[in-house]
Amino acid sequence: MSSGDNSESGIVVYPPLPLPNAHKAEPAGPPRPEKPQKPEKPRRPERAKRPPPDPLSAPLRGSGH
Repeated sequence: MSSGDNSESGIVVYPPLPLPNAHKAEPAGPPRPEKPQKPEKPRRPERAKRPPPDPLSAPLRGSGH
């Protein structure tokens, strides 16, 4: 092997060309369909969402400002 002859290792000399589907590192075969994102649960209005009774705030309510 000549020190200046890189014809045999030409694959390693230059980086591989960026293929259009390079980001899809999937094995040969039918492309796996992307997992369908679960639909976000409908957010309930803040008024219907009551906070749990806080023991610390209970005496403040009855103290009467």
